Amino acid sequence: MSIFQDIAAQYMLADKPFGDAVQAAFDADDDAAFDAANQQRKHNDQAYFLANQQRKHNDQADFLYLFTRFEREVNLAVTQLLSVRGAGTLPWADKRIWDAWSRTNIENIWFLSKVEVLTDKGRTDYRDVQEYYEARNTTAHGDDLTGSVAILAVAQKMHDIVSRFVLT
Repeated sequence: MSIFQDIAAQYMLADKPFGDAVQAAFDADDDAAFDAANQQRKHNDQAYFLANQQRKHNDQADFLYLFTRFEREVNLAVTQLLSVRGAGTLPWADKRIWDAWSRTNIENIWFLSKVEVLTDKGRTDYRDVQEYYEARNTTAHGDDLTGSVAILAVAQKMHDIVSRFVLT
């Protein structure tokens, strides 16, 4: 199991109580009461608002943790790529960036530059990472994201992207 799948499993455990409360209302099978309770809860119930805020903050914290694991995978992949590309008898013009990067701490290289050498910049994977990076920066610098974060989908997407890194 990858770190992304581990985090997704942890998220499901942490999010279960909220889902259970919604399911209990649904299981009552009284549509009018369910709708009325939902409307009241959505518009008038401070506890519901606070629970949703807490869930949103937990989702953002989980997202940041996921992103740190993704960033570690990027750094490991670029380090591996540097050892492959920097070694050998490539002409200087073909390996100069690899030589320059190998002389610096991998963490000092701009994140999206590292992603560019692992994924095709014109493809969906790169655009998804770019969106995640922007969301990471928004959250890490103290602002809340405007929308919700689908942690399970993000975890799966990160897992899939890492599996497609080009390491040759």
